[in-house]
Amino acid sequence: MALILNIETATEVCSVALGLDGQVVESETIDTPNRHASHTTVLIQQVLDSSGYSINRIDAVAVSAGPGSYTGLRIGASIAKGICFARRIPLIAIPTLQGIAQGAIYDFPEADLILPMIDARRQEVYAAQYDNKLRCIQAAHSWILAPGETDRLSADYPVVVACGNGAEKAANILKNPAIHYHPIPASASFLVALAEKAWQNEAFEDMASFNPLYLKPPNITTPKTL
Repeated sequence: MALILNIETATEVCSVALGLDGQVVESETIDTPNRHASHTTVLIQQVLDSSGYSINRIDAVAVSAGPGSYTGLRIGASIAKGICFARRIPLIAIPTLQGIAQGAIYDFPEADLILPMIDARRQEVYAAQYDNKLRCIQAAHSWILAPGETDRLSADYPVVVACGNGAEKAANILKNPAIHYHPIPASASFLVALAEKAWQNEAFEDMASFNPLYLKPPNITTPKTL
C-alpha cells in the first residue's frame, strides 16, 4: 500500500490528486490555461492540507508524462523530480493518454476500444488506442483527422469511445455516428489507480534521464515588437 502524489499538467487543466492504495483521497483542479507554474505547487499543498498528510509521508510521485503541452509537461516533470530528489522517493511516469483512457473506462466499462485524444493544432490530435484492459494497441502518435478514417475501427469493435479534450474536434471531423464521443479533460485522479499498479510493479523512472513525451518540439514564435 502506497501514498502517491499524482500530478497532471499535460493540457490546459492543472490537477493534483493524492492516492492511497489506488483510491483517491483528495484532489484539486483548475482549468485556467497558462497558470500551471504558479498553481501546481499551491494545489499540492491544498491536497496535503485537506488530507491531513505531510509531504514527508509521500511514498512516490506520479506525473502525467505526455504527450501534451510542452510547457505544461516540463512544469509537471520539474516539480515531480524536485519532490522525488528532495525526499529520495521514486518517480512514476504515466502516459497522459493512458490516464485519459482510464477516465473513459470509469464511464464506459463496456468499451471495446478506447481512443484518447488531446487537441493539437488545426485538424490534429495526439492519440493512442487502448483495449478495455488498458493494454496499448497503438502507441501515442500525431494524427491528422479526416472523415472516414475510423469506419474500419467501428466495424471491428462494437463499442468505440473517443475521449479527451480532442473528442469534440474528432466528432466534427470524423463524422462517425457509431463512435461515442466523450470529451473528458485529463485529470490527476485518473492517474491514481495506474500509479498504484506501477508502484506494485516497481516501474520507476530514472530521475536523471527522464523526460516527458513531447512528440513535437515547442511552438516558439518571435514577437512582432521588442
